Amino acid sequence: KLVLAKDRLSKIGVVQKAKSVGDEVSRFKSFSEGVSSTGSIITEANLTSKGTEVTLLSQTSESLALVLKPLSKIADYKTVILSSLGFNAGTGFVSTINLEVE
Repeated sequence: KLVLAKDRLSKIGVVQKAKSVGDEVSRFKSFSEGVSSTGSIITEANLTSKGTEVTLLSQTSESLALVLKPLSKIADYKTVILSSLGFNAGTGFVSTINLEVE
């Protein structure tokens, strides 16, 4: 019984030390609420414990600028990277942004 208890305690310690995506969900919620007021649409989001990768669709350069401008002031993210930017005359600007907390 003692060996089993030690094994379970060690597993509990591993789980407690593991980084959770829960904090990133709350950071992303705040970001996504801001995006919705710019005229841009989040088409895809990949959340991890290290940050978020977001793909956006913006019909105009102005709506894209409204998303990008406040990103420089967000203290929750250590690094913000515009990893791709494309344009399609039919849909507008497609961009991928990496928001990193580490």
